[in-house]
Amino acid sequence: MPALPEFFPLVSHFAATLLLGPFCLLIALWLAARVGRGEALLWCVCVLGVGLAVALFKIGFGACRAHWGDIRSPSGHTAFAAIAYGGFTVIAMGRSLSLRALLFRLAILAWVLLIGVSRVRLGAHSWGEVWCGLAIGLLGVAVFAGGYRSDLRPPYRL
Repeated sequence: MPALPEFFPLVSHFAATLLLGPFCLLIALWLAARVGRGEALLWCVCVLGVGLAVALFKIGFGACRAHWGDIRSPSGHTAFAAIAYGGFTVIAMGRSLSLRALLFRLAILAWVLLIGVSRVRLGAHSWGEVWCGLAIGLLGVAVFAGGYRSDLRPPYRL
């Protein structure tokens, strides 16, 4: 394992817009081509909704110079990681309750939480800001999961 000073920046980069933006675009294109335009549109609305919510919170807190507890700027990295990796999990696992699917979901949640921890360890955000970003991202995942037809899973088994 790399030394901790090198580890957390690396983990944090897995939620960077330069990585997750193209990843989300590929998901949208795959959904449009293989599943349906409606699901692709739902995905785009959820991803853009999460981004817009984070941006509005950041602008609101910055413009008002206000904060709520220790929240001055919700973690966009954590929110984007939650919607991108969580949305991928919805597509890959559908509504499966198999042990494999549950373990996959837990692994993705742990990965997203590790990204949040990296933001705190790097001094970019407080715990409250990470939890706020996580809540925004998970809300996007919940909206996507609620509207996604789970019978349209990819043709493979995990």
